[in-house]
Amino acid sequence: MHIMTVKAKKITANVLTAILFLAFVAAGFMKLMRTEEAIDNFKQYGLNVGVLLLIGFLEVLGALGLWLPKLRIWAAAGLSAIMTGAIVVHLYHDEASLITAPVVFFILLMISITLRMQLNSLPKKKHKK
Repeated sequence: MHIMTVKAKKITANVLTAILFLAFVAAGFMKLMRTEEAIDNFKQYGLNVGVLLLIGFLEVLGALGLWLPKLRIWAAAGLSAIMTGAIVVHLYHDEASLITAPVVFFILLMISITLRMQLNSLPKKKHKK
């Protein structure tokens, strides 16, 4: 029994992609702009500006990859790895109260990957000539 129709899966996947795209572009650019707040946040964990820039770059790149059909699953997997890192860092520093956002985005990325894999496994329609 299927819970969602193919059309519902496509719509959900596309809306989710748009939300994730906006969130990761915003987060990535905030890091790439090297705001004082972003630098201070990374320094408190012993991470330097180079790591800040790398993560910002990867977040923007991953967000762009979410729109490319051949890369979207890999982009979501890469972004989920970044979210896993954020969760681990917060838990290591006894900041469980700060893991809500990374956990939510991790779950959304996993849903996105699942939907895209289900859609990719559907038989391709043959076009009539």
